Amino acid sequence: MKQLSVSKNAFDSYVNYFKRNIDMEISSLYNENFVFTTNDKHLSFTFLDEVALVTVNNSEIIEEITLLSYESFITDNFIKEIMNLTCLPPRLKRYKKMGTIRFKQELIENFQLGNFCSEGGNKILWTDYNIRFKLNNNSMRLEI
Repeated sequence: MKQLSVSKNAFDSYVNYFKRNIDMEISSLYNENFVFTTNDKHLSFTFLDEVALVTVNNSEIIEEITLLSYESFITDNFIKEIMNLTCLPPRLKRYKKMGTIRFKQELIENFQLGNFCSEGGNKILWTDYNIRFKLNNNSMRLEI
């Protein structure tokens, strides 16, 4: 298949033609179970296969969409801090024995499955294990 480039005019026409569908698709990215408020903005996180998608809105309008790598969101230091908790449930102790990469993958899978929720402020609850941690709003990184 021949690869063609697309002019700005064609691109703009496409966007205008499908604007309603695009608006609906973007609105569907808002995850009401994982929302943090900073100043007058609301940050909503949706956890996709390869990245976390963050929408920034002001209660009524999504103003910005940002992609956040799991590498920057769930740092190795954060994984080490969780692995050093003395109250780890048996399943997480098994993942701990498998190493940081497997432990991090377990965290990512649980985010994708919706097993975390925001609790107000910048607090996060891992519902399956009743483990709490927080989101650093400035760096968009998890912390104990």
